[in-house]
Order: sequence, then C-alpha cells, then structure tokens
Amino acid sequence: MTPDSKDWTWVLDRPCPECGLDSAAHDPAATGSVLRECAQRWDAVLSRPDVGVAAATGPLAVRFDGLSGGQWQRTGRRSDGASFTVTSFAQYFLHDVLHHLHDVKG
Repeated sequence: MTPDSKDWTWVLDRPCPECGLDSAAHDPAATGSVLRECAQRWDAVLSRPDVGVAAATGPLAVRFDGLSGGQWQRTGRRSDGASFTVTSFAQYFLHDVLHHLHDVKG
C-alpha cells in the first residue's frame, strides 16, 4: 500500500468543503469539552457501548482542559516536518474527529 503523502494541514487555513468545519475558528480552550461531546456521538454511531469511546477520550480531554496561557503556543514537529503549536494541533485534531463523525453521519 502506498503511503498517503497529502498535506492535510490545509484544514488549518480554510474551512473543510466536505464537513464544513472551520478549524481556525475553533477556540482551543474548548477542545476538552468538544472531545467529550464527540465521544458520546461516536458511541451512539457505533451502537456499541462496550467500545467505550467516551471513556477512552476522557484522559485526553482532561489534558486539554489543563492547558493554560503560553502552553497553547508550545511547538512541535510531525515526522513529515510539519510544525504545530498546541493550539494548531488541537484545531487539526478536532477536525479529524469531527470530519470522520460527519463521514458516518454522526
């Protein structure tokens, strides 16, 4: 299988034409609460409470909840060299979660 080489970071620059999410407009401080809400929707879409998406999402949501001030501007790089701040990572990450929920009509 050929690895995907598309640069998916474009979602940080403009709204997604498929799901409609404008990632740049997302308030990163709300990431934890958005994750919790999405996890409940994923559990409903999957129709399998034993999967426990909501339970598995909890620790990550708590970590986002605990960020403040300058922590949102900390930087990192992905293996392909793309540079992120914690803010842009949260925006990118939520697009992934919400986009695929949109894909399955959740």
